[in-house]
Amino acid sequence: MYNAVKHLTTAAIIGGLCTQLAFAGPQHNHSHQPAPQFSAFLSQSHIMSDQFVNLDVQDSLSFELPELGMVTAVLTSRVVRADGSFSWLGQLQGDVTGQIALVVNQASITGQVMLDQAQYSIYSQGQGLVEIKSLPILSLPESDGIPAPTSPSSRAQFQVPAALAAGKSNIDILVAYTSEAEAESTTSIKDEIQLAVDITNQAFSNSNIDIQLNLVFTYLTDYQENPATCNKMNTPLTQLRLPNDGVMDNVSSYREKYGADLVSLWLRDGCGYGGLGYVIPADSADGGDWAFTTMARYYGLHQLALAHEIGHNLSASHDRGVDPEHQGYNIGYVDYSNRFRTIMAYNQSCFDQGYNCTRVPHFSNPAIDYEYLPGQFATTGVAIGLPEQADNASAFANTRHQVAAFRDSSGCNPQHLQLFSQAPLSLAQYQVNETMPLAVTVESCGQKVIGAEVSANIFNETVTLFDDGLHQDGQANDGIYGGAWQGKTHGEYRIEYHAVKGSQVSAARSVAVSVNADYILDISAKATVTASNEYSATYAAEKVIDGNTGTFWATRNSLSESIDLSWSQTYQIESVTVNWANKYYVNQFHVEALQNGNWQKVSEDIIGDPQTNLVPLNITADAIRLVLTKPASDFYGIGEITVFGKDLSGDNTAPSIELIYPQTGVTIREGNNSLSLVAKATDVEEGDISQKIVWSSDLQGELGQGGQVNGISLTAGSHVITASITDLSNSTDTASLIINVEGAANTPPVLEILSPRYKASQTAGSQWQLSADAFDQEDGNISQQVQWSSDRDGLLGTGANISAVLSEGSHTLKALITDSKGVEVFKFTQVVVKPNEVPNTAPTLNIIAPQNNVAQAEGSQWLLSVDAFDAEDGDIGPQVKWSSSIDGALGTGASLNIVLSAGEHVLQANVADSQGLEVIASTQVVVIASPSQNSWEKTTVYRKGDEVVYQGQTYRAKWYAQGDVPGATQWGPWQAL
Repeated sequence: MYNAVKHLTTAAIIGGLCTQLAFAGPQHNHSHQPAPQFSAFLSQSHIMSDQFVNLDVQDSLSFELPELGMVTAVLTSRVVRADGSFSWLGQLQGDVTGQIALVVNQASITGQVMLDQAQYSIYSQGQGLVEIKSLPILSLPESDGIPAPTSPSSRAQFQVPAALAAGKSNIDILVAYTSEAEAESTTSIKDEIQLAVDITNQAFSNSNIDIQLNLVFTYLTDYQENPATCNKMNTPLTQLRLPNDGVMDNVSSYREKYGADLVSLWLRDGCGYGGLGYVIPADSADGGDWAFTTMARYYGLHQLALAHEIGHNLSASHDRGVDPEHQGYNIGYVDYSNRFRTIMAYNQSCFDQGYNCTRVPHFSNPAIDYEYLPGQFATTGVAIGLPEQADNASAFANTRHQVAAFRDSSGCNPQHLQLFSQAPLSLAQYQVNETMPLAVTVESCGQKVIGAEVSANIFNETVTLFDDGLHQDGQANDGIYGGAWQGKTHGEYRIEYHAVKGSQVSAARSVAVSVNADYILDISAKATVTASNEYSATYAAEKVIDGNTGTFWATRNSLSESIDLSWSQTYQIESVTVNWANKYYVNQFHVEALQNGNWQKVSEDIIGDPQTNLVPLNITADAIRLVLTKPASDFYGIGEITVFGKDLSGDNTAPSIELIYPQTGVTIREGNNSLSLVAKATDVEEGDISQKIVWSSDLQGELGQGGQVNGISLTAGSHVITASITDLSNSTDTASLIINVEGAANTPPVLEILSPRYKASQTAGSQWQLSADAFDQEDGNISQQVQWSSDRDGLLGTGANISAVLSEGSHTLKALITDSKGVEVFKFTQVVVKPNEVPNTAPTLNIIAPQNNVAQAEGSQWLLSVDAFDAEDGDIGPQVKWSSSIDGALGTGASLNIVLSAGEHVLQANVADSQGLEVIASTQVVVIASPSQNSWEKTTVYRKGDEVVYQGQTYRAKWYAQGDVPGATQWGPWQAL
């Protein structure tokens, strides 16, 4: 009987444990690039014990993968870190494309297995168990590389000295993360970040690129994710990059402390994007100022997003399918014939042609082949000079040294001080006259600095900070400096910290905060804006109040230009904040007000700040004018003008509410519990009263209260979501939007290919059994409607089980199911039809030397010689592997000269032909221990301080030992003398 549940989740328990069902986490879909073949992803998991213990000494690992069965991974490298954690990196036997990466931190394991058409996560479950779970392979959205507006160097092309070019480039990376991303982490987000770095290094190695990415620091920021202002990750990426904007500035200090060449930020919510990073030109003189990326945690961990975004920092672009005008060769590669793509390439052009191209862990390199099917190889790039040239590896040969030199990792500069803000938190809000704690840590070369002169500049005030234990600074002389400040005027402020001690100077670091006053509100949007001149309609005056920092008013400079804001009533104007448009700020300006019909100067001449100027006013007027008197460039430009004021009309004004997120008409799936609702409510008398907003649904009733409510789950149907606000005078305002929730009626069918297995092979003329299960929540078992086709032979038939004879070659088989509502789901598998071959015969293997039961004294040379021949492959002697029952692996070859340890050895030779048929031969020899030496014996118990001789080398025991071979590993109990 068909069981619908078994195809939604499968669990296998090893070692007699209780059954556990496990479903995959939420899918991360992007409207930019749908991946229909995974619209009904099947989550499967296995719970395992035993296999993942003693990884510090294991060189191989066997375990079971959902859907594929038992596999064996062989160690390729083990990297041990100073804190005792280590990475175990390996390759799957019999599958050159299969890779495994594990991060082991005490008893915790975080890992991932990557195959050509599948991915699996590995996480510790406690009590010695790990869970291996299959993952959906999702496509990253397009346009995630932003050209960095860097200054070109004086060189036409960045050139690397020949001596430097020959070595490996060590690129150091710092990764910051949010509390929201950490909360989503399955075990430890720090281990997940290390895993992503390891996987990126595997990709560099696969591509023969001499780059080693080193994780030098991870940092939990105080950045609060906000989908309303995320702007497809542009906002957090910009705030991450700017070292003195008041948001995440500590990251810049940590970057200098640890000498990080690259900086990345991991978020929980990518706002529709998987990752975003700057594309740094290869000839950039200031590329280090743009070496920043952001990414959603899921994509950074499971979808090669970290490798992809670092590729952008190394100047790489996407692929010619999405960037047909690209002129260079530092670009990703798509193999449309064999349906795979490299890390920088997108799936969009493949999807447009009706099929999927698997992303493989390679950067483009025409000198490297990829085995896309067993025994079937294709290049991963196009040689330079050809029309479709794609060669990341050659481009990185230059840019890798440039990026590795963004920061000096050889040591700190003792003349530099680093500032780490402790208080207040960035974007914190305070009331007028509320005491705000100020605290900052001062370091140099990783050491706390005492006796420094530390100050906080806040608009036109300077606050001195002390390290005396009396100013909210902890203990005296602990390197933490404290003070306090009270904001007297409503507005947004940037607290800028500075420190100096003798010749040691810090770079400025800031914290952005807001100071709010009752009955004060933003009156900018109520104004009418005019200007003395406009460069064009694109840069019109009203751009300064449109709420979009990406647009601005601009005009060519002159000795005096101005921009006016006027209102239909009189306000008590508290302050004006001017956000300048990038480099088009001014060297000097002042503010005038229209009072009693005349323009009066109401501020001093103000020196322009390259980012923001806040001007306290406390005047009564119905119009103000910014007079720009000294330009800083060829243009004047203002992004936003924010005016805070108080209504003087005396009558209560009803509050107003503005919906921010999501847009009306959005469609989500039932069961999505990650929906956020965001709105802003203001009141003339009370100011910002967003915290009083009440959210409700016409289908579910009240949903929550506040300016932003998260984790909303809606039932199926069309919901009218209403945000309501009531002020202290019981005046109200409401705003509504519609959210459509697709319920069970729209659930796509679940499809699973049961056979043939992925990469199966048969000889020409053989019958293939094609079998699948399909289940739909509304229609039930619809397996008989599965339609089968081959990319080589076309339509094969319809049914749950069909037989087909396929033509010779590689085939991508497609199973397609359509439910009664017209929802389609399809899955792929790949098979190979091989030509008929002559039956393979086993090799012959004869040991020539040493003869059986030969004895020699300890320290003597032994000649190991063998004759190995295969009817199909010829002489295969060089492939013979030798091992000893005492000394383990001895080497490979038809003839070896070795020294054996004392004892009775069984020497074994084994060899396999090209078809995998293996033969084994053995002989026994005796090594007579020298009486003058304390030779190591496998069965002897040794204690700390005991000395032995093994293979001519003397060792001393560091602790209790028995059976541990001296010199086998640097972490073992033996120390060479």
